[in-house]
Amino acid sequence: MMDDGGGWTAFWSGKNGKANVFARFDTSALSCSDSATSCLRRLPSGVTTGSWIMAICGPTAIKFQLNAGALSYFASGTRNGQWQGPLVGTTVRGTPGFALNNLYIWTGDSGTNYGWIVSQSQLAASTFASSYDSNTSWDYCNGVNTVGQFQQLLYRN
Repeated sequence: MMDDGGGWTAFWSGKNGKANVFARFDTSALSCSDSATSCLRRLPSGVTTGSWIMAICGPTAIKFQLNAGALSYFASGTRNGQWQGPLVGTTVRGTPGFALNNLYIWTGDSGTNYGWIVSQSQLAASTFASSYDSNTSWDYCNGVNTVGQFQQLLYRN
């Protein structure tokens, strides 16, 4: 991925929407039927809270750094039972549908509230990207209620 100077590696690729959830970080270290369109790989050990993560949904891309709770979800599948943040994001390309100064990441809980969500202020209508299978409330791409939009999570090498 050449955006923002390049050096990006995808660790999640797929489509948004509950109907398109194919794997979860808490149950799979690797689920990759097609590395470009349907792939989950947990983050490698070299990724830290100082590393940059890029989220893409449709034509828009943002980047941010994870806190320890979000990093443990994407690296080892640890559900933290609460929103992780606030994080500060930066626009890479396109136009985000909301301000990026108050990003949160959902990492699942101990019940049946599974999956991940990148959202501004923990609001469904401000969801940037998600792979969440508990309900359809978070089926948004860059703040637009829609299903089937291509999205990716990437880390900088």
